[in-house]
Amino acid sequence: MMTLGAQWSDPPDSMLYIYDVTTEEFTEIFPDDGLDICPSWSPVPIDGHYLIAFETSRDAPLYYMHDIYIVNPDTNEVVDVIDTSDDYSDMHPSWSPDGQWIVFNSSDGNDEELWLYEMASGDVLQLTDDHTYDGGASWCWGW
Repeated sequence: MMTLGAQWSDPPDSMLYIYDVTTEEFTEIFPDDGLDICPSWSPVPIDGHYLIAFETSRDAPLYYMHDIYIVNPDTNEVVDVIDTSDDYSDMHPSWSPDGQWIVFNSSDGNDEELWLYEMASGDVLQLTDDHTYDGGASWCWGW
């Protein structure tokens, strides 16, 4: 299975789909208006389910302001929403190998910083604070 976002309008809206390579069928997951992009699946089940974290504009008054949703696609339940600030766009979630953390970047449009989200507590921790681009982080699985 794979997940993709299909963009189809301006301002952009997109939906997340699961594609079953065996049946060659697409199934839409967690439908709503907004731009849903950069899906990332939990590497291990959490409370018995694989979760998906994705960047979305569905709660933003401006389509380019994003939060990160963590969703159980089996039940369409929102597990949590990562929103570091109303003035920042939270983007590009990446799960830790044990499923306990999500690293992501947050931007005010001029500068991006790296943040960590802890699944157990819902707490966020800012990792970087400088005037260079800090984004696109991912976890090393076998180090």
